[in-house]
Amino acid sequence: MDTANRDFGLGKLKKDKSGDVGVELIEKPAYNKVSETLVKVQSLLDARLVYSGQATGKRYEWLKAGSIVSVSSEDVQQLMEKEINSGCCGGHTKTKIFQIVK
Repeated sequence: MDTANRDFGLGKLKKDKSGDVGVELIEKPAYNKVSETLVKVQSLLDARLVYSGQATGKRYEWLKAGSIVSVSSEDVQQLMEKEINSGCCGGHTKTKIFQIVK
């Protein structure tokens, strides 16, 4: 298998004129870096909550009701869909766990 000029993401594997193989590092330009948009999300549940974002894998922790955490915009939709069933005696209502804060 020829590995000359194979792309490895952060560098390229290259052969020089003598046949030696080495890695040439390639840095991504700073202007291509995407800045992350954060959204403030408040817990409505009086409990310590820990969630991992499905889109980013980042870990978020709320300590009690009213706690506000900055969440990546990629993870917000999944958190806004979280609900718990409350009520007793067969009467179930769904209660939202989070809300977006301006």
